[in-house]
Amino acid sequence: SVNASETAEDTARAAEISKLRGDFELISAQLTAQISQIASRANTSSIQLADDRSQLVDASEASSAFLTGRMGSGMRSLENKTDTVTEAQKARLASIELALANVADGIKNFGDAEDSAQ
Repeated sequence: SVNASETAEDTARAAEISKLRGDFELISAQLTAQISQIASRANTSSIQLADDRSQLVDASEASSAFLTGRMGSGMRSLENKTDTVTEAQKARLASIELALANVADGIKNFGDAEDSAQ
């Protein structure tokens, strides 16, 4: 009777251990699957981040090149306008110098005419 009782307890313990082992294996398999999914997502995220970073770098370089080009173009345009203004000022100055020279000649001629009239 004692042996039968111990055998029944052993059998019950063995069944409980077997159930726990089954539960453990099931939980272990679920955890492994979840870890695999997380690792896969992390890898995908890492690839996505690398792609995003690459696109940002490309966009930044393109923006920088565009702005540098615009600045260069603006500087050339400004230089051209400055050159045009400078040329116009030189032409105006030459015109004023010529007018002053004509006035000076007129005054000189007027003075010469007065001298010869006396």
